[in-house]
Amino acid sequence: MIQHPHQLHAQAALWSLRAALRHLDEHRDALLIRRPQLGPAEARPRSLASLARHDELLRAEKAERAAGSLRGLKPSAGSAAPGDAPGLADLERDLYQVLVDVHTMLAYHHHRNRLLAWTGHWHRVLDAWGITRDARWTWISTVLPVTVPHLAEAVRLLLDDADQQVRAYAGLDADLLAPPLAPPCPACDRRRLRIQTSAPDSGRWTVVCAAACMCIGEACPCGMDVQERGVRHIWAPDSGLAVSIAAGVRTMGLAA
Repeated sequence: MIQHPHQLHAQAALWSLRAALRHLDEHRDALLIRRPQLGPAEARPRSLASLARHDELLRAEKAERAAGSLRGLKPSAGSAAPGDAPGLADLERDLYQVLVDVHTMLAYHHHRNRLLAWTGHWHRVLDAWGITRDARWTWISTVLPVTVPHLAEAVRLLLDDADQQVRAYAGLDADLLAPPLAPPCPACDRRRLRIQTSAPDSGRWTVVCAAACMCIGEACPCGMDVQERGVRHIWAPDSGLAVSIAAGVRTMGLAA
């Protein structure tokens, strides 16, 4: 199936956010200890922008950079002034709204499609598969590959922003691997390609170059299925590049 790069980027952003939220769930107790919700609720920053500004200040604190950290977690916000620490509940509320917005946009776009429309049919199918808890995620991942590119780009922007906030809060790096034997980018020929490993199986991993490496259109040597000027390079899971790099990652045991 040939997919537009906006669709591929949106799917990668969805899986990345999903992986980040699972990490957040697993380390919830540790995060609440190291980044307590101090002060009254009305005094805590609530927007994603506020959380980003607060996180930037915390990263600048020398004492925090020198503090010990738990495995997979960056230094805590222990030195933040009471009432100024970003709350996990605030972050989760904002993230919930992002998912509602994404779901609403896609549900409206696909509401005339009898197979993809968000209806009770999806609940029945997912109940039968025993994955009701992930119903919304499963549906979004199903419709993104057939969502028009401009809407997929809008979804990707929302998911990317949310993913960055979660990872900044939890101190979690992006799920990107650059295997030692990865080939150089066929477009710029200067950078080693990286594979995005957030998706639950390697058959859905995509390959990217640096954020600044953009497609120049039909004349681009990138070899993407759909070449669109000004879009960051990304190669689909079934492309030769992704298949070979994913095989190398599995063989070398680099992915978790």
